[in-house]
Amino acid sequence: MTKPKVSVITSSMNRSSYLPRVWRSLEDQTVKDFEWVIGNDGSTDNTLNVVESFGEKSSFPIVLISASERIGKSMIDNHAIKQAIGEYILLCDSDDWLEPFAIEKMLRSLENKGDDKSFLGSVGLCKDNLGTCKSEFPKQVKKNLKLNDLFYEHEFKEDCAVLFKTSILQQHPFPEIDFYTPEASVWTKIGKMHVQLCNHVVLNKEYKSNHAISFSNSYTYSRGKAFSLSQIYTNLSSVEANKLNTFLDLFTYLRFGLHGDIQLNELFIWFPRRFWILMSIILPISFIFSLKDKLRKKVNKTHKDFEIASNRYTIKYTIFKN
Repeated sequence: MTKPKVSVITSSMNRSSYLPRVWRSLEDQTVKDFEWVIGNDGSTDNTLNVVESFGEKSSFPIVLISASERIGKSMIDNHAIKQAIGEYILLCDSDDWLEPFAIEKMLRSLENKGDDKSFLGSVGLCKDNLGTCKSEFPKQVKKNLKLNDLFYEHEFKEDCAVLFKTSILQQHPFPEIDFYTPEASVWTKIGKMHVQLCNHVVLNKEYKSNHAISFSNSYTYSRGKAFSLSQIYTNLSSVEANKLNTFLDLFTYLRFGLHGDIQLNELFIWFPRRFWILMSIILPISFIFSLKDKLRKKVNKTHKDFEIASNRYTIKYTIFKN
């Protein structure tokens, strides 16, 4: 099989009813130079049968990576990224779907990248079912800029579609310390590299879908969320970090860290030293709120289940060639 230009990666847990929408959006693509890599995160529904039905009729190759039990989005994404053979990776969650011209438009946006050795990929626009995404970049933003500048200098707050070089994502895997660690822990790390803007809506997002990892009323993935916050402040420059609400972020970080059973010395070690005095002041407040959370039984220690699963799971690979 000839190596495709793009590997579309979709992680899924008990989302068999959503996968046909993703598959149809891929079948409708105006450019067919891609493979679809599906990370099946220990699903207990009929995901395997659904993907097998795609394999029988798909016009593009499909790679199915199945974990024997739930290992979380971060870890299953890493397995999929490691398996990807395309030059670029396009991330498309199981409750997302692509516009028919998505891959074509995003690849076309790369044509003016030049010989920039710090080139990362392309960022496109999204629309969603709740009207959260404005579906436009700030007017003052240049087409070629550092990824961190888009979010922290120009304060672009929307979700976006990302088409990044496979080699870069393989060199910077998502942290595997909980079932989910927000991707900003990686995006800010590679955010010193340049991206091209694809000024088109290429990805549709459905928020509050079944089995969503967000929008929970309990404190879940606390260890992963705490680590992500620490990495954001570690990766960003002082100027970039000044765009953030430091007091609120430190309060949240310490609160999540306590829920995540992170040792007190590690809580400080993970964060840049320049914040330690402020952390010491905020720590008692965070402790009181974390205790209140526990008394209200709103804390879900997902990291403990993750540690068990990550030590005993197995992976199975199935390749469907078109």
